[in-house]
Amino acid sequence: STQGDMQIVGFGYLFSLYHLQQLDLTDRFAIKY
Repeated sequence: STQGDMQIVGFGYLFSLYHLQQLDLTDRFAIKY
């Protein structure tokens, strides 16, 4: 069960990291143009 929890935490971390990168790219695009 611990391994499954770690996988869920890892997936959530990657998803949040990807989401933050998308927001950062959107902000840069809005500032540039």
